[in-house]
Amino acid sequence: MTQAELRRLWNAESDKYLARGSALADFPLPLDFLPRPHDKALDVGCGGGNYMGIYRQITTRVFGVDFSDSMTRAAARYGDVLQGDVQQLPVKDGVFDYTSSHLVINHVPDTYAALAELARVTKNGGRLVVVVPNRLSVLAAMRAVMIQLGRYPLGPCRHYAAATLGAEGQGLGLLIVRACAIPKVPTATQPLRKVAYWIGYLLDEAVRRVYGLWGGDLAMLFEKRGAGEGRPCAASAA
Repeated sequence: MTQAELRRLWNAESDKYLARGSALADFPLPLDFLPRPHDKALDVGCGGGNYMGIYRQITTRVFGVDFSDSMTRAAARYGDVLQGDVQQLPVKDGVFDYTSSHLVINHVPDTYAALAELARVTKNGGRLVVVVPNRLSVLAAMRAVMIQLGRYPLGPCRHYAAATLGAEGQGLGLLIVRACAIPKVPTATQPLRKVAYWIGYLLDEAVRRVYGLWGGDLAMLFEKRGAGEGRPCAASAA
């Protein structure tokens, strides 16, 4: 999928994302993964600004970047927004106390470059939250099949384990503070896909409750130190 095709896709999908609310209760992110009061916060791949709306409940210094021009315009109601690519952010080094990216880097051609850009724009001592599809999720296997069949509408999609993302972050000066699984609520609109996604979602939740394994999406909270400083702590499930 080319950059132009990807932009057209997200422009076409903008109505669906704008329909979602921006209340804390609507997004299953742990509270310690959110910005702190007075943080200068950036959401990369902000879409229609739903997470920016959440951040505005905590801090007034909220910014966003998105690839889609229609979503960029919509997100401007919550703060200053730039149009740009996560693989080459139009932002200076070390500007933000808090940076986040929700289900974005897994869709780009160079996922490591995207993670490096997120680290670059975060201050030393600042925090970075990255949410990606979980490799150990039941939904990941279903998504992989859809990709092979050419039925997945969002192009390529990389799935992560906590150890993989943690190792990639280590070389960028990112130390793991916490890692946890969060629910992946189905959003499919086609009836057959909706059934399949709900089955996968329920299986994920059952596995997570009974066996304590990963389900849904994977959320990683990092603290940025200078590249090569310190050692990453062990990821902990919640």
